[in-house]
Amino acid sequence: MACAACDGLISKVEQIEIREYVAGIASSKLPVSVKKRIEAITMSKVSFNTAFALAQPFMKSSQDKKDFQDVIELTMATDGHISEKEQLFLEAWKVKAAA
Repeated sequence: MACAACDGLISKVEQIEIREYVAGIASSKLPVSVKKRIEAITMSKVSFNTAFALAQPFMKSSQDKKDFQDVIELTMATDGHISEKEQLFLEAWKVKAAA
């Protein structure tokens, strides 16, 4: 959500894509408490720093980091336009994840 909101607007397409992604997670074998937390996060606007802090415990491996980056890139592309703010969000994420 932080990426989708960074350009000032969460488009309907972005909202749908995020909800469908969360629905896919909900059908996974994740614990119910984790699924509920993911749903709660996606229904609120969070800052870059908050989003990263929430994701950080789940970014243990390089694959984990790549998975988060993939979700960000998917979110950026859903409305057919990648704004400068979205691109800056992704670049900042990459730098912070690499640290």
